[in-house]
Amino acid sequence: MKVQASRLIGILALAGGLFSAVAPVQSAVAQTACTDSYERDSLTQPAGIAPGQTLNRCLFGDPTATYNLDTDFVSFTASSGSVRLDVFNLGPSFDGFAAAGVFKRNTDGTYTSATSATVSMTNGSTSVVVNEPGSYVVEIQDYWYGGFGGPGYTYSVRLGAATTPTSVVQSLTLSPASVRGEQSSRGTVTLNSAAPAGGAVVALSSTNAAARVPATVTVSAGATSAMFSITTSRVRSNQTATITASYNNTKAAATLFINR
Repeated sequence: MKVQASRLIGILALAGGLFSAVAPVQSAVAQTACTDSYERDSLTQPAGIAPGQTLNRCLFGDPTATYNLDTDFVSFTASSGSVRLDVFNLGPSFDGFAAAGVFKRNTDGTYTSATSATVSMTNGSTSVVVNEPGSYVVEIQDYWYGGFGGPGYTYSVRLGAATTPTSVVQSLTLSPASVRGEQSSRGTVTLNSAAPAGGAVVALSSTNAAARVPATVTVSAGATSAMFSITTSRVRSNQTATITASYNNTKAAATLFINR
């Protein structure tokens, strides 16, 4: 769904782990207890943030109101890889939470909801992770009960590289798991997350010379699994071979039955 910047009529908010539509609320009373040159309240005029930079944000509120909602917009560019935006250091006066809607800018100036972005909340902090290159705007909402109370109504925004998950071996399967000697089988090794740039080189081994496997198999960058062939020799009696896949100090094994 594309959103025209001049006609943004809804705000994406994160509540209980789900996005929901919330009518935009802005106080008409300018705050005086705190100043912030990065304060923005428009999708088309977000506060820009660079990698490694931290912005300290202040909130606008009505001193006479029993409930206040502040909305900020922060923009950043992801050139490659994963980028993580953290909203943290919520002031002691907060009664609500920091929420985020994530938009990706299109070449025609419209904004599309970045459905591939990951938004998580932990102990009152919000993190947004994007994995695709592009220009993004994150909408941050904060609410509290009571009037504007001073420097306690602040929070911080930091932009950095997202932590790349460490890939480990999750499973190894054989198909078929039982063969006659001189027949072949196929193994599939699966990682718990996408292989890093350059791929994941998984070491292979067999406990029985009658079942031969290649020394390694490579899971391509961005993929989670790879297949390899197992060749067997003729045997005089039924035998078994344990096939093991090893990567990043983790292992998975499966048993191949070799019948005469």
